[in-house]
Amino acid sequence: MIDWDTIPKNYMEAVSLLAEWHGGEGGADTICSWDDAQQKTVRFVEIGPDFGDQESIRYIRMGASHDLPFPSEVILLSTGDWHSVEAGEKLLPDDWDKDALRKVWPHDA
Repeated sequence: MIDWDTIPKNYMEAVSLLAEWHGGEGGADTICSWDDAQQKTVRFVEIGPDFGDQESIRYIRMGASHDLPFPSEVILLSTGDWHSVEAGEKLLPDDWDKDALRKVWPHDA
């Protein structure tokens, strides 16, 4: 369970909190992110078998709030779509760098 009484004080805390929350809610088998050099926007690519295949890949943007002072952007990809991205058959949006992604959920034991 996420402790929403703890407001993230910095960008990395926000990435960690959101990854745990998104991962705990179900749907994604893997969540990847990469560090925004300006540390302004948290970006996730969530991969899971329950997300539908997409003809074109788009993200959902959520604004900052008092409880989470960083905006976020999320792409939901089916496992098949993720394999197509890895193979270069489908592309992430222009300003998303697939080569800089790192797994943030689940944590490896």
